[in-house]
Amino acid sequence: VNLVARSIVGSPIRFGTLPLGRFNNFFRSLIGPPSPKTALMAITAGETVNVDCGKVSGQPFFTAFALGFIPTLAEALAHRSSPGWGLTWSRLAARVASETTRAPLGLRIDSRTFEISPLLMNVHLLSHAVGLPFAPSANPDDRRFEVIVDIDAHGASLSRYVRDVFKRRYLYDDGIHLY
Repeated sequence: VNLVARSIVGSPIRFGTLPLGRFNNFFRSLIGPPSPKTALMAITAGETVNVDCGKVSGQPFFTAFALGFIPTLAEALAHRSSPGWGLTWSRLAARVASETTRAPLGLRIDSRTFEISPLLMNVHLLSHAVGLPFAPSANPDDRRFEVIVDIDAHGASLSRYVRDVFKRRYLYDDGIHLY
């Protein structure tokens, strides 16, 4: 989805997605639970949704950009089935947090640069990442994004965070967009 979207960004071309991937973040964020039947009905009906586009190092992205914890979690999930229980997500998150390395990062906002080494840094344009609703307030076409940076995160807090996300008990609300 990302490669096709990158190639047509800014053009009048439209495309449809079939939720046949591992996490289906794009589909989940725009339509709901993965369903090829629902996707085909939306595509044949000509339904369209505009989506925001971000850029990192000149490369467009359409769902989320993440450093640290989330890419490590996605890699851990690539070799197993997704957990079905909050406690299992919590255990997995604690293990992944202990395996995630912090990397120094210069975060520039307007004319200020902040030097940070986050364990978790996500920029969300849409609501889902690794199949979970990490950014419920991230709307597809509102020209806004949600940034989650947790400099002081450790295994226990990320474990609770992922469990709460799985159970749809959000830690943040849509009144705040930079954490």
